[in-house]
Amino acid sequence: METFKDILARHLALSLAKQQALAEYLGDHTWELDLQQGVVDFGRGRVFPVQILGTESEKDNTWLWGWANPMSGLPEEVLLDAERLREYGMRHEIRMLSEPRLPLADIAGHALALVASGVCGADAYYRAPYEGGAIYFLIHDAPLNLEFAERPDLVVSSLSRAIQLFEVDHRAVARAWMNTLLLEVEESESQLIARKEGRTFLLVRFDGAGRIIGIDALAGEA
Repeated sequence: METFKDILARHLALSLAKQQALAEYLGDHTWELDLQQGVVDFGRGRVFPVQILGTESEKDNTWLWGWANPMSGLPEEVLLDAERLREYGMRHEIRMLSEPRLPLADIAGHALALVASGVCGADAYYRAPYEGGAIYFLIHDAPLNLEFAERPDLVVSSLSRAIQLFEVDHRAVARAWMNTLLLEVEESESQLIARKEGRTFLLVRFDGAGRIIGIDALAGEA
């Protein structure tokens, strides 16, 4: 049976790459969220559609999914992605995605949003703080620089951050990342070599416990 950690490992590196690309794109910025229109305005004409995921509460230290908050008055149109995740969670018996309220001691909003970004095919997510908590939403149709073939630095940094930030299966994360990038993978117990069109793109080295001990960008080498 698929677990939340399995889904996180599958989407983690790509979702982190999206977050880095979003930070580069936005730079110093302001934000204004229009829940009724379902858009976020980051200033300078940067207005994008959003999908509301949920909120973190500092008062009771919990996460509340947007679909579980009837008092919010949110239009159904901005909850489509959250509902999609709920249905996925119910189908696969993953309580992190299907229970209305979750203790933040068990799961962080960032982890939920990283999974949501991958499962729902969003460009990135955003954590918008307010007094007493924060609202998380997915961003769509943003012109982010995700040309991975030209950015081995982003490929490496995303994988490095993934294993630093979360307790996940290193090999599973690396394998999923290479598959996402449509790279040819040659794998052994000690290393994973990723190639694109016959040329080596990345080398990932593992210790005896399957944990990553080195990542080398070798883009373009024969």
